[in-house]
Amino acid sequence: MAGRLAGKIHRAWLEKRISATENGSGTTPRDADFRERLEIGVGRLLRPTTIWRYLDPVAQRIEAGMRELVIDLAPDAIHAHDIYPLGIAVRCADFFRARGREVPVVYDSHEFMPGVGDFAPAKYTALTSYEKRYIGRVDDVVTVSPDIAVALKKHYGLRYLPKVVLNTPPRKAPDEVVESLEFDNIRTHCDLEDEERLVVYSGGAAPERRLDVIVDALAKTPRHVHLALVLGSMTAPYVMELRKQAQELGVSRRVHFLPFVPSETVQHYLRTADAGIVSLVDTQLNHKLALPNKLFEYAHAGITVIVPDLPTSGAFVRTHGIGDTFAPRDSDSLAATMTRVLEPSQAQGPVPQEILDQFSWDHQAREYADLYSAIGRKLDAAPAKAAGASVAKSKSKGKKGSKEPALLPEDAVARILLLEDLPASGDTALGDLLESHPGLSLAATSDLPRLAALLHSRGLDDRFRKVDLDTDGFASDDHVKSVAMVIRGKNGDEVRAPENFVKVVSTGLPLIVGGDKALSRFAVKKSIGVKCLPESEHSLSRAVSKALTGGFKTLKFAERRRYGTTTPWPTTPGNDVRLWMGTANFAGQLTGLAGSLGATRPDVSSKVAVASTKARVIRYAADVEIEHFSQSKAKTKVEQVEAVLGWSTHVVSDAFRPVLGWLNGKDIAADLPALRMAKKQVALLVHGSEARDPDRHLAKHPDSLFKAAEPKMLEALRRISAENRAIAEAADLPVFVTTPDLLDDLPQATWLPLIVDYERWRNEREIFERERPVVVHAPSARWTKGTEAILPVLEDMDRRGAIELKLMEGKPHHAVVRAVRESDIVVDQFSIGAYGTFACEGMAAGKAVLAYVDGDTVDRMGVEPPLVNCRAADVRSGLEKLLDDRDLARRLGADAAAFAKQYHDGTMAVQRMSGFLASRFEDDAA
Repeated sequence: MAGRLAGKIHRAWLEKRISATENGSGTTPRDADFRERLEIGVGRLLRPTTIWRYLDPVAQRIEAGMRELVIDLAPDAIHAHDIYPLGIAVRCADFFRARGREVPVVYDSHEFMPGVGDFAPAKYTALTSYEKRYIGRVDDVVTVSPDIAVALKKHYGLRYLPKVVLNTPPRKAPDEVVESLEFDNIRTHCDLEDEERLVVYSGGAAPERRLDVIVDALAKTPRHVHLALVLGSMTAPYVMELRKQAQELGVSRRVHFLPFVPSETVQHYLRTADAGIVSLVDTQLNHKLALPNKLFEYAHAGITVIVPDLPTSGAFVRTHGIGDTFAPRDSDSLAATMTRVLEPSQAQGPVPQEILDQFSWDHQAREYADLYSAIGRKLDAAPAKAAGASVAKSKSKGKKGSKEPALLPEDAVARILLLEDLPASGDTALGDLLESHPGLSLAATSDLPRLAALLHSRGLDDRFRKVDLDTDGFASDDHVKSVAMVIRGKNGDEVRAPENFVKVVSTGLPLIVGGDKALSRFAVKKSIGVKCLPESEHSLSRAVSKALTGGFKTLKFAERRRYGTTTPWPTTPGNDVRLWMGTANFAGQLTGLAGSLGATRPDVSSKVAVASTKARVIRYAADVEIEHFSQSKAKTKVEQVEAVLGWSTHVVSDAFRPVLGWLNGKDIAADLPALRMAKKQVALLVHGSEARDPDRHLAKHPDSLFKAAEPKMLEALRRISAENRAIAEAADLPVFVTTPDLLDDLPQATWLPLIVDYERWRNEREIFERERPVVVHAPSARWTKGTEAILPVLEDMDRRGAIELKLMEGKPHHAVVRAVRESDIVVDQFSIGAYGTFACEGMAAGKAVLAYVDGDTVDRMGVEPPLVNCRAADVRSGLEKLLDDRDLARRLGADAAAFAKQYHDGTMAVQRMSGFLASRFEDDAA
């Protein structure tokens, strides 16, 4: 009871903290209101050393999420990279020390935290008290400028001066990374003439950087001077303010907004600029002491460095003769400096090689090497308090574990289910195993002609049969134990489950995996199977023997992954890849994708969130359901921040919807800075009119759906689709489209085929057996399907007795499913230029489908879909073609079912997402 009450109180407090942060995110420590001052004052009085726990819970969350992992790694040393990992590093070192092992901690401090002036009061208080509590307990401190090192030593009373490792670029960018750049240099990217001069700012965009001063200064320079802002976001609110400012000042044509390039290529990319600006302010002590990375990147690019006249950066530039200074926050002074350094007479010569060598990462990294060499020597010299006992324990374990599993007894009775075809070497070894063990039998879910021929040649035909897992069953019983076997050739690092994986593990059968290292490692790690060498009878014998002994957690594994439930995909936090998807779920595509991942990629956990109104017609399975307008509430924002940032590694934004409620805004662009800061891999999933250009579509398609749109709706779609296409282009994220015609609007995208529940729609009923074939048309909205153009034809053919029309408009989904399964022909859409979800469902049911797919879309798909491809005006002739040649119609239905299985059961969608799921976050900030 007390625990639940405490949890409620903490949650209520957290909601208020988020609201306060939203309302006061721009405040400084001197701007605290009465409530904040009271909260901070009481916290310092009651908990002077742990106030940070209550004012900023991020550090606690990091420790909760990483502590077990760090302890499992049993490191020799811990490097706390920036402030938040500092506490967990010290506390984990305490954990190891209590168990007799010294683990040194190095704190890599990126800022002089007491001198940072752009945090809200509570956060500033939390971080400074947090750093004060732990910095004196580390073995070494590393920081990014000599003056910050002096300030840290003085402020915290450190016994030693922190080491300095400057944030400098590599001497030379790797050729393969340089070759991957879309534009080799920034001048080409801006499309400037030789006589035009170019000044660049490369880095983060935030109000405290005062980029508005740079734009204002540009307006005071000659017209041939241009400014390039290389930023992480093209659509963030502050960037949009800068765009508006440039327009109001009349310099929008001279300001170029460009995206980040890979960090190691920055100096190569910037080399054709004339000067680079470092934007720091004199109101923050941290800025006064800083030597930011962009200063060194500009120097390595060979361009003039312009910095504010601050104690550290200004002195550095003057001492080394690599640039000029201006008065901080003064646009007149900056404009004068820009104009001065861009004069041909002031052209700066090349930076001396010795300076570039000294201030390159190649040189600075030696400090780290020296530091860890010293730590290594210290560890080698330290007495190993528990070494003897640890070694003895290790040897004891090794002796016990070195015993190989026993070979399968000759009189063993067991069934082996083969889930896939075997390599030839596996056939031979399996045949040898059957010959030496009369009680073994084999079964397979498909024809295996090579294995069958080998067994026939050895007279073992009666020991092998084909089974249907849905009807035959294959679970172990009291008399005969069963195992499942997957033997493959070499595979990559991706865990690829066999087709019947879910059915098999749901019965509790252990797996025997050979050849596929990724799947075998996964099976052993999750305690659901064993590995073997498929070409060795002895290895197979030991693997079967070990699998039959039991002790596996296969049923528990299936239960945790919710196989057989309404959401049959794992949500376990134990998987390395945790995919959060939301919040549109149009046509159940997120549900289908999560289900397909659950069936084929057991190493991937998924969560589906849906934000919708209560009037939703079809309710697809989801993990989280959010009432649409509740996204503005602090409670929902808290829940989404915890769910997305605290659980996921990968995020899919569906239809450009935000994923953190309406915490930052009402589209995904507003959430991207937070997701990048949290190091989440993000992709966009796009379906249709949220990105489809109405004007392009109207010009291309005579029957375009936009002809039937109301004027207000058409104008709204123009605006929304243009904004979303701009987000997709600026964000530089993987983009997936479910309908291939969208590749016209988003050429950078990948076609992710629509997913339907193939098994639900599949049926064995023969089509075109009736004299009057049944035709089904089920428009969700008439104007999007071209219904008004084709319905008179369908009704006329129905009246004449040529067909029986079933118009399933506004009908319950189960009624539509039944109608399709009992039909002969499915009529989809004719106003988009691509077939939709209803066509996929009809194909999965083995029906003849009519729809319009334009030639460009077919070319982009790379395959001709097996349907009657016709315009709205040709629907009558298309139907008559099927009525005149019923054998053709039946073949079309059979081909459609095979096509839906290959392209639309989710398997291909999972394959096409594999690159995104394999990706890991990398900082590519300039």
